[in-house]
Amino acid sequence: MAVNVSEIQPGALVEATDYPVGPVEQVDTSGQGESFLLVRHGRADFLLRIPERHIAEHTSGRVRLDMKLEDVEALAIASRTIPEAGKEILDAGPIGAGPHVDEVLGGVPGSSPLGPATG
Repeated sequence: MAVNVSEIQPGALVEATDYPVGPVEQVDTSGQGESFLLVRHGRADFLLRIPERHIAEHTSGRVRLDMKLEDVEALAIASRTIPEAGKEILDAGPIGAGPHVDEVLGGVPGSSPLGPATG
């Protein structure tokens, strides 16, 4: 079945075979040949670039893919859309102790953080 991605609207929900992926941010038809959906996965600060060949069916507001969510993520990693797990996490080393609660909240040193005694 030929896919007409121009019918897909920004905001359409993209679903893998096993889990929702996220909303379409943009339909990219600028390249030669295949078009892509640019999809925001959750609150990610990157967009997943999903080739039109993986669209199983669609309406203007909903897109179903022909693969699982883990395959979508693997495709994104292979295309360098998102970093490999662990590559963006660095050890910042030990940190010092934070300020005392009275310093942060402005309470009187030595008084109960729950307020004065009532009894």
